[in-house]
Amino acid sequence: MVVYEVSLNCYTRFLMTNDKFTIPLAKPKYITVQGQARSGKGSLVRTITAKFDREFRVLTIDQGMKFRVFAKLALDEGLDYENLGVLRDYVLTPQNQYKVLEELRVAADLSRPELEERYYAHKTSNIAGMFGKVSETHDVVVSLLLDEVRQARGVYDIVIVDGRAMYKYGKQLDNEGVVDYVLAVDVICEPLVAARRVTGIFAPVEELSQEELIKLIYTTQDISRRNSSDARRRRDPSVYLHEAFEFDVLHVPEDLDTFEKMCQKVAEIGVLSLDNSFTQSVEQFTEPSARLIYEVVKKSITK
Repeated sequence: MVVYEVSLNCYTRFLMTNDKFTIPLAKPKYITVQGQARSGKGSLVRTITAKFDREFRVLTIDQGMKFRVFAKLALDEGLDYENLGVLRDYVLTPQNQYKVLEELRVAADLSRPELEERYYAHKTSNIAGMFGKVSETHDVVVSLLLDEVRQARGVYDIVIVDGRAMYKYGKQLDNEGVVDYVLAVDVICEPLVAARRVTGIFAPVEELSQEELIKLIYTTQDISRRNSSDARRRRDPSVYLHEAFEFDVLHVPEDLDTFEKMCQKVAEIGVLSLDNSFTQSVEQFTEPSARLIYEVVKKSITK
């Protein structure tokens, strides 16, 4: 059994805002958001965080960023990232784990464009995928996650985790009495639709230039490969959450009473499914979804 000699005190950020309560909740409300590649879950998490941040102490954890930080460090240090044995040794070295913590602390203060430039380059994403093939990487990043959430108790009102296959760890933390696991959100999106948003190419296929068509096909294939890889990985494969409430973001009830009943149903089930394949923009998807999630979680706090 591997012991990870890591403490999160060096980079946990205490984001105190215009809080509703004098002291934090005894157990933070816990939300996990998982989803397919380029499905819009990152935009959803940012929108949710902004809504809650006006009233509550909120900690947002981007679990995928830990893989990207390992990848960026490996790239900067000239590591043979195609050798899984080399990656395994790198991950299990405590000194490198501390480097990840320090890099995460720095990343927490970067703007979104700076994050995109530093950690979301195509090569960095591919190397992060290579780290994802090493089961020990999952052991490390999950260990970091659990420590971070445990340290958030008594400090934050809400913890939002952005990452694939986080459902079982949310249940684990809930069973330990660390958090109150309120909602698991599952976001899906057709690869072609996701690719159109990524590339900004929305014209019909017959109207595309050869260059645009090649770019769209390549991006769609890349997103499909990432989804397939996530579903096939040995440790914590990405799976659909069953028995979820399926929310149609294009047909949100206008009647307040109907919307309230919908929120109650979502709260009872505890699992929400969102399909972003049919919206023209990410904003069209995030606003109604964030509104529903906000109401469900807020009611769990104030009831």
